Amino acid sequence: MRSGYSRYSVTARDASNKLTAERALPTQPGLAAETLGRVGQLARESLREARERVWEMHDTSLVADLPAALETIVRDRTTGSGIVFTMRVVGQRRRLARELQDVALRIGHEAIVNVIKHAEARSIEIEMTFAERDFTLEVCDDGCGFSPEQSEDARRNGHFGLTGIRERAVHAGGHAAISARPGGGTVVTVVLPQR
Repeated sequence: MRSGYSRYSVTARDASNKLTAERALPTQPGLAAETLGRVGQLARESLREARERVWEMHDTSLVADLPAALETIVRDRTTGSGIVFTMRVVGQRRRLARELQDVALRIGHEAIVNVIKHAEARSIEIEMTFAERDFTLEVCDDGCGFSPEQSEDARRNGHFGLTGIRERAVHAGGHAAISARPGGGTVVTVVLPQR
């Protein structure tokens, strides 16, 4: 329901903005350019939202290589954004148990999306550690960070990204820590047991 409403709302705004731009072009080229910029931004946001909804339906059990899948996600989400990313894998890469692989992939996806949507970051660092007894995923950014109050406000307003990360990790028998990064930004660390 929400995405359907959003789609019609964006379509109506696009039409209104296009009309404003067309009327302003001959006499107010600055207003026309600004309006067309808003139209472009709305189109990019709509496309990003559509991609996220499609990704949520994705069957993660078909993913054979977790690091490659997370690299694809971060590359797809940062293309054209100016955000650079680095990825590091420590230990012997291997496929995790199906449930853990699904949890790790979904948590990684959510952490990456949160950086892009909220952090105003210039870079994302992703590190995956395949240890004998557990798997650790760490996603760091150099963005604006957040306070506990901001996190609680987001949760009250229907944004459950960070809460969902914690809950997924605990449900899989692991844990998640989300904290401020010295110098700015956020660190999401998730540890999942190897089964």
